[in-house]
Amino acid sequence: MGLIERIFGGKASEGSAAVDGYAPGRPEAIGRAWASLRVCPVCGEDFRGHAYALLATTALASRNRRRIDRFLKAVERRVPGELVAFCDWDAHGENAEAYALRCPDGNIAIAVVHTAVEPPHFKNVIRCDSLGVERSRQVKHIVPDERWATI
Repeated sequence: MGLIERIFGGKASEGSAAVDGYAPGRPEAIGRAWASLRVCPVCGEDFRGHAYALLATTALASRNRRRIDRFLKAVERRVPGELVAFCDWDAHGENAEAYALRCPDGNIAIAVVHTAVEPPHFKNVIRCDSLGVERSRQVKHIVPDERWATI
Protein backbone atom coordinates (compact mmCIF):
# COMPACT_ATOMS: atom_id res chain seq x y z
CA MET A 1 0.00 0.00 0.00
CA GLY A 2 1.39 3.39 -1.00
CA LEU A 3 1.67 6.59 1.00
CA ILE A 4 -1.57 8.08 -0.29
CA GLU A 5 -3.54 4.94 0.39
CA ARG A 6 -2.14 4.83 3.94
CA ILE A 7 -2.88 8.52 4.53
CA PHE A 8 -6.37 8.73 3.09
CA GLY A 9 -7.44 5.11 3.03
CA GLY A 10 -8.06 5.24 -0.71
CA LYS A 11 -6.40 6.01 -4.00
CA ALA A 12 -4.65 9.23 -4.92
CA SER A 13 -6.44 11.44 -7.38
CA GLU A 14 -4.91 11.88 -10.81
CA GLY A 15 -2.01 14.31 -10.66
CA SER A 16 -1.84 14.34 -6.86
CA ALA A 17 0.88 11.74 -6.30
CA ALA A 18 4.23 13.31 -5.49
CA VAL A 19 6.76 11.38 -7.54
CA ASP A 20 9.43 14.10 -7.44
CA GLY A 21 8.05 16.45 -4.83
CA TYR A 22 6.39 16.83 -1.51
CA ALA A 23 3.70 14.50 -0.19
CA PRO A 24 1.60 15.13 2.94
CA GLY A 25 2.54 13.52 6.21
CA ARG A 26 6.32 13.98 6.04
CA PRO A 27 7.76 13.06 9.46
CA GLU A 28 10.11 16.04 9.59
CA ALA A 29 7.23 18.48 9.02
CA ILE A 30 4.99 16.76 11.56
CA GLY A 31 7.73 16.64 14.18
CA ARG A 32 8.40 20.36 13.78
CA ALA A 33 4.69 21.14 14.01
CA TRP A 34 4.35 19.37 17.37
CA ALA A 35 7.59 20.97 18.60
CA SER A 36 6.25 24.42 17.70
CA LEU A 37 3.10 23.79 19.76
CA ARG A 38 5.23 22.58 22.72
CA VAL A 39 2.20 21.23 24.62
CA CYS A 40 -1.14 19.78 23.65
CA PRO A 41 -3.70 22.56 23.10
CA VAL A 42 -6.45 20.38 24.60
CA CYS A 43 -4.92 19.07 27.83
CA GLY A 44 -1.94 21.40 28.29
CA GLU A 45 0.46 18.47 28.79
CA ASP A 46 3.43 17.31 26.73
CA PHE A 47 2.71 14.91 23.86
CA ARG A 48 3.47 11.61 25.63
CA GLY A 49 0.62 9.21 24.92
CA HIS A 50 -0.85 11.41 22.17
CA ALA A 51 -1.56 10.29 18.62
CA TYR A 52 -2.22 12.05 15.32
CA ALA A 53 -3.79 11.31 11.95
CA LEU A 54 -3.86 13.27 8.73
CA LEU A 55 -7.45 14.31 7.98
CA ALA A 56 -7.22 16.63 5.01
CA THR A 57 -4.92 18.57 2.70
CA THR A 58 -5.28 21.35 0.18
CA ALA A 59 -2.86 23.25 -2.04
CA LEU A 60 -2.18 26.87 -1.07
CA ALA A 61 -1.95 28.34 -4.56
CA SER A 62 -3.53 31.65 -5.57
CA ARG A 63 -5.46 29.90 -8.35
CA ASN A 64 -7.02 27.78 -5.61
CA ARG A 65 -8.40 30.66 -3.48
CA ARG A 66 -12.04 29.48 -3.30
CA ARG A 67 -11.01 25.97 -2.32
CA ILE A 68 -8.64 27.33 0.35
CA ASP A 69 -11.49 29.45 1.75
CA ARG A 70 -13.78 26.38 1.87
CA PHE A 71 -11.03 24.37 3.57
CA LEU A 72 -10.44 27.02 6.24
CA LYS A 73 -14.19 27.43 6.83
CA ALA A 74 -14.51 23.66 7.34
CA VAL A 75 -11.69 23.87 9.91
CA GLU A 76 -13.33 26.87 11.60
CA ARG A 77 -16.72 25.10 11.77
CA ARG A 78 -14.95 22.04 13.21
CA VAL A 79 -16.95 19.61 11.09
CA PRO A 80 -14.78 16.53 10.45
CA GLY A 81 -17.11 15.18 7.75
CA GLU A 82 -16.61 18.34 5.66
CA LEU A 83 -12.89 18.44 6.26
CA VAL A 84 -12.09 14.93 5.02
CA ALA A 85 -13.38 15.86 1.55
CA PHE A 86 -10.14 17.82 0.99
CA CYS A 87 -7.37 15.57 -0.31
CA ASP A 88 -5.50 17.60 -2.90
CA TRP A 89 -2.01 19.07 -2.62
CA ASP A 90 0.75 20.57 -4.72
CA ALA A 91 3.82 18.34 -4.83
CA HIS A 92 5.92 21.36 -5.88
CA GLY A 93 4.36 24.12 -3.78
CA GLU A 94 2.85 25.05 -0.45
CA ASN A 95 0.02 23.17 1.22
CA ALA A 96 -2.23 23.17 4.29
CA GLU A 97 -2.51 19.84 6.11
CA ALA A 98 -5.15 19.26 8.78
CA TYR A 99 -4.18 16.77 11.47
CA ALA A 100 -6.33 15.31 14.21
CA LEU A 101 -4.36 15.41 17.46
CA ARG A 102 -5.76 12.91 19.98
CA CYS A 103 -5.14 13.20 23.75
CA PRO A 104 -4.85 10.08 25.89
CA ASP A 105 -8.31 10.89 27.30
CA GLY A 106 -9.78 10.75 23.76
CA ASN A 107 -10.39 14.45 23.15
CA ILE A 108 -9.18 15.72 19.79
CA ALA A 109 -7.87 18.99 18.37
CA ILE A 110 -7.42 19.90 14.72
CA ALA A 111 -4.02 21.37 13.87
CA VAL A 112 -3.61 22.99 10.45
CA VAL A 113 0.03 22.90 9.34
CA HIS A 114 1.48 25.05 6.54
CA THR A 115 4.00 22.97 4.57
CA ALA A 116 6.30 23.52 1.60
CA VAL A 117 8.28 21.40 -0.82
CA GLU A 118 11.66 22.62 0.53
CA PRO A 119 13.05 20.79 3.56
CA PRO A 120 12.36 20.87 6.43
CA HIS A 121 8.89 21.20 4.83
CA PHE A 122 7.29 22.77 7.92
CA LYS A 123 6.50 26.50 7.76
CA ASN A 124 4.10 27.10 10.66
CA VAL A 125 0.95 25.97 12.44
CA ILE A 126 -1.86 28.06 10.96
CA ARG A 127 -4.30 27.23 13.74
CA CYS A 128 -5.08 24.57 16.31
CA ASP A 129 -8.52 24.16 17.85
CA SER A 130 -10.11 21.70 20.24
CA LEU A 131 -13.09 19.84 18.75
CA GLY A 132 -15.00 19.11 21.93
CA VAL A 133 -16.48 15.78 22.94
CA GLU A 134 -19.08 15.27 20.18
CA ARG A 135 -16.82 16.27 17.25
CA SER A 136 -14.01 14.16 18.76
CA ARG A 137 -16.35 11.15 18.59
CA GLN A 138 -17.04 11.94 14.93
CA VAL A 139 -13.32 11.90 14.13
CA LYS A 140 -12.92 8.55 15.90
CA HIS A 141 -15.64 7.12 13.61
CA ILE A 142 -14.06 8.60 10.48
CA VAL A 143 -10.41 7.69 11.15
CA PRO A 144 -9.67 3.96 11.48
CA ASP A 145 -7.29 2.87 14.26
CA GLU A 146 -4.51 1.93 11.82
CA ARG A 147 -4.25 5.52 10.55
CA TRP A 148 -3.28 6.93 13.98
CA ALA A 149 0.44 7.33 14.72
CA THR A 150 2.00 8.11 18.07
CA ILE A 151 3.90 11.33 18.62
